[in-house]
Amino acid sequence: MLVDGDGSRFVHLALSPLVGVAATVEAEAIAHANNLPTVAHLLGPFGTRVEGKVNILDSQGHAANHEGFSLRFAPLHQLAGPPLAAIKSALIDSVSNSHHPIPLNDAPWYHTYRNYVCKYNGASEHETFNHPVACIVVASTSAPDPIAQLSALAPSSPEKLPAIFGNGYMDTQIAHKYYVLLHDIANENNSVNPDILFTQMKKQFGLSCRLIRVNSKRPNDPEYHESKVWDSFMTEWTPLLDEKIDDLNTSLKTSPSNAGVSRKSLGALTYSEIELNSTVLSVTIENSKSNQDVSTEIAKEKIIYGNLMSENDVKSLEIFVREFVVQSLLPSMERSVQHWNEQVASSRRGFTGRLFTAGRRFLGTAVSQTGQNKSGTTSPGSISPESTIPFPHTSVELILRKLADYSFMLRDYKFAYSQYDSVKKDFSGNERAIKHFAGIQEMLALCVLMTRNDGSSGGGGLRGNVESLLESAIANYLDSGMSIYATRATMLVYECLKSKDGWKEAGGLLLRMVGEREHALRCYLSAQKVYEASGWALIEDHNNFTTGRLQFHLGDPITSYKTFIKLLEESNLGQSTERQAEHLKEFLHVYKSIQKVENLPQTPLPVLLHQTVSVSLVQKLQAGQTSVNDAVWDKMENDLVENGFNKNGKPVKLMKAVRDGGNTICAVGEPVFVSFEVKNPLQIPLLFNDISLFARFDPSQAKPSLGDDHKSSRELKHCYEFFDLENIPKLTLEANETRRIQLTVFPKFEGEIAIDGINLTLSDTIPIFITFAKRGRRLNDTQKQRCSEQPVYAVDNTLKLSVTSPMPVLDIVFHAFPSVLLNGQVERAILEITNKGHRGLKDLKVKLSHPQFFEFGRVEQTDLPIY
Repeated sequence: MLVDGDGSRFVHLALSPLVGVAATVEAEAIAHANNLPTVAHLLGPFGTRVEGKVNILDSQGHAANHEGFSLRFAPLHQLAGPPLAAIKSALIDSVSNSHHPIPLNDAPWYHTYRNYVCKYNGASEHETFNHPVACIVVASTSAPDPIAQLSALAPSSPEKLPAIFGNGYMDTQIAHKYYVLLHDIANENNSVNPDILFTQMKKQFGLSCRLIRVNSKRPNDPEYHESKVWDSFMTEWTPLLDEKIDDLNTSLKTSPSNAGVSRKSLGALTYSEIELNSTVLSVTIENSKSNQDVSTEIAKEKIIYGNLMSENDVKSLEIFVREFVVQSLLPSMERSVQHWNEQVASSRRGFTGRLFTAGRRFLGTAVSQTGQNKSGTTSPGSISPESTIPFPHTSVELILRKLADYSFMLRDYKFAYSQYDSVKKDFSGNERAIKHFAGIQEMLALCVLMTRNDGSSGGGGLRGNVESLLESAIANYLDSGMSIYATRATMLVYECLKSKDGWKEAGGLLLRMVGEREHALRCYLSAQKVYEASGWALIEDHNNFTTGRLQFHLGDPITSYKTFIKLLEESNLGQSTERQAEHLKEFLHVYKSIQKVENLPQTPLPVLLHQTVSVSLVQKLQAGQTSVNDAVWDKMENDLVENGFNKNGKPVKLMKAVRDGGNTICAVGEPVFVSFEVKNPLQIPLLFNDISLFARFDPSQAKPSLGDDHKSSRELKHCYEFFDLENIPKLTLEANETRRIQLTVFPKFEGEIAIDGINLTLSDTIPIFITFAKRGRRLNDTQKQRCSEQPVYAVDNTLKLSVTSPMPVLDIVFHAFPSVLLNGQVERAILEITNKGHRGLKDLKVKLSHPQFFEFGRVEQTDLPIY
């Protein structure tokens, strides 16, 4: 039986292959004689854990041995599962009867609740775990013609299937059928030779047959305790049997408090609704005594399950189930996986397949709705015209989902993950497939966890954000009105985390499941105080992310915004690419709810490298140009002043445009270039819009207001009264990219312009202003400056522009200037000089570092040969 602490085993069992059982009346009578309701219950305990290892082939044909394979049996006519009202009533009884004075690891009623929620949902259109992968047809040798009964009972056509197959989402062609002949030894009136019947059976049905002898226990045989294998199995099933469900339905009709119970309402159990809480409390407190009396009476009249089974009978059933799994079930499922992989999945991997998928997603999926027979009624197994399912079982999407589910049941988790991820794109954004998309997200999370828990996955576990996948699954399940599946997803992930000692994540899941957000927030805030000085960045990131989301959902978006900022700071960026993308998405979502709030904290993206900020009157170097040391230019400028402009003996002083630490001097109409480097510290690309400088004008007389009309502009220049600013409409910084950006200021009036920083918008959502904090040179003039603990820097005023009266502004361009010359080679280059200023000039001179290399010609010589 299942060990409660083994979460992976529970997931294996809850999502194991389901085998339908179709039995004759005589075969069911054998089960009834053992106090078991159906033949499926007779076989049930032997499927919970098949003894020994089984050999399973993955999608690539590689074999792997797996311990403890599981399967489930269900009557073919009960695939819809028990009514949820019965599950709710059984849960309340379990809670009220399971009080325990000693603290336990889990609540005493939790395992019952878990099993009811995860194992008895019934068939659904969004997954195939509760669709039969095979069918066992059972007859008894006591029947007049058991061979004919087996042929008639086998689901060979849609007309022989239960009505649930008429909904369109269940495949009417059950892949594998297995035939079982039960021989009741205790039936003295049965004189038929079972071996002769079995020989005839094999001739008609082939090797997929089995003869099982049961009820061989004699009254004087010693008690065989292992026949109690049905006890724990039936204890779970007993409250859900048809007889008690009928009584329950009758009581529900007369009870106004239970009106309207449906399959969608069980999820209310997970969200602490007042109605459930009050019911549980009242049953627990007021009726605890009566419940104990009822339990005592039931204990006195305890039913013995399998009372006619001997040790040999039990072993024969156990051997049958194992042989059925190894010889029939697994090969059949492996063939199906191989067929769907080759015929369906492979066709979607190429370019044509992707194009076809995109067309289906945007143009919709045509659902064929046929199936009326000649009499006008809808045949079972065909899609009725009133069917509202978005994807029939023949659709590519459902086949891929079945392929992924089969691979998961066969424990090929990596291949299952790839198929879930492939079909997810078909369900994403489809309003009719919200439940399907939620189911895909649930299984992606389980695949990630199962590769961590399963040592046979090889090559390490899958990488994926389990918390994000689960949150998406829960949200979409709730949006589709199926809260029971949201509860199931939470419990299955919780079981996986618990088996790997992931108590921190598991505790958070349960807190969110019961809706105790205030309590969850309090716990996470307490944990932050413990970890904030530990240096465990990933734990702090998890706490900040969860805390931020809880704060947002509790109506405190401003605090949530401040919490998310911590996740984007450069010192806290140790997350994976997927994690950072999720953090940024949540951060943008939170900001949209508070975008009208003023004085919000500064967003730490992008990172401005302040010491790279520079101001120049020369445009940045073009690609392929070579930079020259400033000292070379300074020497040439000084030589030009002394030798070229000082012929009359008058002192001429060279006025540098950008002085060391002082104001930058420019003229009206002369462009000033401000360059700086920005860094994207994330591992994902970042999009920025409307990147421009923020500047203030200090005129000599008036002080006009600049206004904010530029914020919505997408032009290349923002125009103001006293200056214009260059604007970059769109810029993408790749992952971990550092880029140098140059922006231009165009002065229009004399005065002083202070450049304070840059304005930009993150993802066209969050406006960001970054202030320049440029330092001057390091001061070492005095002993105090040299010996201070903190370095002392001079004030840098280069970002303050002193705008003078208009002056000539030369723009010089070389055309066809060679980058490499051979010794003795002559090349013609054209020097184009344009005065872009508002004043003329005269006495133009040229200073060359190597005059012997150049010869100036006349314009009319341009078209003459070089040599």
